[in-house]
Amino acid sequence: MTDSSSSAFHRQLDARLRNVPIPPGLSERLRSIAEPTEQELDELARAVPIPAGLRERLGEAAADEVLDSRLRDVLVPRSLLGRLRVIPHLRPHRRIQRYAVAASLLLLIGGAYTGLLVGIAGAMRPAVLASSDVEYLELASASAEAVDESFPLLVLPFGAPPAEDQPGEAPWNVPPALTIDSPLPARTSPGPVREAMVAFRDGPGNWWTDVLLLRWGPLGAPQADEDENVPELESSPPMEPRGVELSAGTDAERLFRLRYGLHAPRVLGPPETAGQVTLPLTTERNSLERIRQLLSERRLAGPDQVRVEDFLAAMPYEFAAPQAGEVALRTAAGPHVFGDGTSGLLLLGVQATSRIRASSSATHLTIAVDLSDSMRFGNRIEQIRQALGGLLPELRPGDRLSLVAFQEEVVQEVEQASRQEEPALRKLLDGWRPAGGTNLSAGLQRAISIALEPSLSGRLSRQLVVITDSSAGLSEVHLSDLRHLLEVAASQGLECNFLALSEPRDGDPQLAELARAGAGEVWNAERSEEIRWRLLETVYGNSSVVADQVQLRLELNPGAVAAWRLVGHEANALATLQPAGSAVTLRAGQSAATLLEIWLRPGTEDLVGWAEIEWRPPSGGPARRQKQRLSRLQFAASFAEAPLSLQAAAIAAETAEVLRQRPRIERDAAGVFQLHPRPGGLQHVLARAEQIHSKLAEREGFAEFLAMVRQLDAVERGRAD
Repeated sequence: MTDSSSSAFHRQLDARLRNVPIPPGLSERLRSIAEPTEQELDELARAVPIPAGLRERLGEAAADEVLDSRLRDVLVPRSLLGRLRVIPHLRPHRRIQRYAVAASLLLLIGGAYTGLLVGIAGAMRPAVLASSDVEYLELASASAEAVDESFPLLVLPFGAPPAEDQPGEAPWNVPPALTIDSPLPARTSPGPVREAMVAFRDGPGNWWTDVLLLRWGPLGAPQADEDENVPELESSPPMEPRGVELSAGTDAERLFRLRYGLHAPRVLGPPETAGQVTLPLTTERNSLERIRQLLSERRLAGPDQVRVEDFLAAMPYEFAAPQAGEVALRTAAGPHVFGDGTSGLLLLGVQATSRIRASSSATHLTIAVDLSDSMRFGNRIEQIRQALGGLLPELRPGDRLSLVAFQEEVVQEVEQASRQEEPALRKLLDGWRPAGGTNLSAGLQRAISIALEPSLSGRLSRQLVVITDSSAGLSEVHLSDLRHLLEVAASQGLECNFLALSEPRDGDPQLAELARAGAGEVWNAERSEEIRWRLLETVYGNSSVVADQVQLRLELNPGAVAAWRLVGHEANALATLQPAGSAVTLRAGQSAATLLEIWLRPGTEDLVGWAEIEWRPPSGGPARRQKQRLSRLQFAASFAEAPLSLQAAAIAAETAEVLRQRPRIERDAAGVFQLHPRPGGLQHVLARAEQIHSKLAEREGFAEFLAMVRQLDAVERGRAD
């Protein structure tokens, strides 16, 4: 058969076989044969024969005696046996001996640690002046021969006391423990080197610690539980060289100021030695705001964080307003109710004129406020409340205020509120609570929409201010969209400014870009007053500065004044190396004040002295001056009859002095000044505050101050209990 015929035959056979039908059930039987059951598999496995001797070999390999016999045949190195013999045999100690050793170590370590803590606390504890301890200081500006016997002297015991029979010397009567052993060398000329030597040798505290704080600031933060929110890393403001050094001061005065934190009384000599002195002015309130912030957390500020001049600057004096565009000198005098009864208080105030608007047109101010969770840090939300609260009374009847509060979305808004709605707006501000994240895009978009409301576009000047403490953090798409939106709004007459409460050192570039698109700027502010002034300048359309380089000078009459002392402005250890400036800038409606303690001579001499202020207009031009005569008749006979401004200054200054824990200066019948402990606590301040005039008690700013003093007293007494 050929290959071709064979191939054809196979194809025909395959075709016929495909047509043969399969018997019923054949597929199931074939499938059952290919898939054996578990029982069949077990039977097949049991049928497998085990090789002869396998069980015996497995048992022999696992037998312990066989393994041990093999291990015993292993040779031990001789060097190992030698090393094992040198291991000492340790006898177990008795339990009572172990307890005795542990207790001894605990007492030794605990005693050393306790002693170290006591030593550190003793070194840091401030010196407490007992009621019987008195220190006399010689602060006469003239020599003993040139001073008339009727003038009282302050005696400072440098070195050993003089002989009692030495004529012309004042009695000493000083406890030996308080005598200063090392006299200062004769001072030929002033200079920072000598002042630095005095600060190094006789300054209070650790001078090198002050340098480190100025260089790096305080480090560290308190621990927090895992369930609590981690607080903001708090950084106290660095020590500022805020103290001042009055002209013609002696070495003893500097030493006294640095040691006790007080300006020493300056005894006036003959008339030919009297001169003019420049007194410091300040409008800063940092110390008081810091105390308010700590008080909200039930914490108290340290004595070194209190500034008397900041308390004085925060008082609502309500001096009489001067003429438009001017500043004026205001004075008030009366008894020193917290002194020994021999001195009086003289308040010298400088009042700036009320606000001058650039134009008569009204303003629609829209403020977008970031209410994210970060605003609860640093008392920022409270600063915004105070700033907006100070803005509301300054609005004119035609002005309109719109508010947009935003977090991750817009949470609250007020449209076109007027000055008549001030109570409702204050209630709204009190209800603000920071929470969540920051969505600047949503807040800014809604604020622009409200600011461009067409119903007011033809009558009001439109301004937008965005207050935030966070960086913009926008994507390129959102940044481009907001920039375009602000450019369109600026073309419609809307100016957009950003007020940054917490910015990086170089600022946020995205905020700067948005401000340029909105024809505005990025402002930085750290205090409520700065926020308020920025908002007021936006409403009024011009700078609020009325006077630059305002200086206050005083010249006292030695015929009527025996001695005087500056209250506040005490120097710290670094102030003499970098004294603070005495000039200040005053804004519209702002005031600054300086408080003096005055010891008048008995007699009928009426002229107490002259006070003079000098300032320069912000627009330029020559300096302007105003001089005022000081009369003995200005001193009120009692605290109740004193001007309201002097009552407020006396309460504020004494509160700060108590918080600073500074002693009080008193003058005895012989004309010698002594240091005595100040009454502890704030109870005597609150008791005297009950005697103030009812009009002063009704002033909002002073009522808030007294409420703070009561809270401080409650916290202080609670800690003592």
